[in-house]
Amino acid sequence: MMRFAFARSEGQALVEFALLSPLVLVLVLGMCVFGLMLNQYLILSNAVTIGAQQLATSRNGSSSTDACAIVYNAVTNAAPSLTAANLSFTIKVNGSNFVSGASGSTNVTCGSDASTYNADQNDPVSVTVTYPFTASFIGFTKQSYTMSATVEEVLE
Repeated sequence: MMRFAFARSEGQALVEFALLSPLVLVLVLGMCVFGLMLNQYLILSNAVTIGAQQLATSRNGSSSTDACAIVYNAVTNAAPSLTAANLSFTIKVNGSNFVSGASGSTNVTCGSDASTYNADQNDPVSVTVTYPFTASFIGFTKQSYTMSATVEEVLE
């Protein structure tokens, strides 16, 4: 009699699969969304590094150097998969805010008389770029995150 009770397990694997497959599917899709977010963050971080390096090496001693255009062009060229209109820039030269919130245009607006800067060699330069990321999970859950990358360089 005991032997007969344990022998009836024909549908056990199907029931276990039906119970566990949604959980496994959610975990796999969550890893994919996280991977996409990490990919965009790495692209953003690399682009900001390139923009800061370009700004640090572009000082030519005159007041005609346009820091906004230098950083904007370097970042958007280094990160073509990111939407340029969603990028928000903040540049600090020698500790003072240079650009705040310039985005989405080839003619980046830097504020009053901020399209040129005078800086000396070895002055610190900081470039911060933020970018929004919306995580959609099979169309059900939408969560917005703001990615930010900051790089500090020294003017050469």
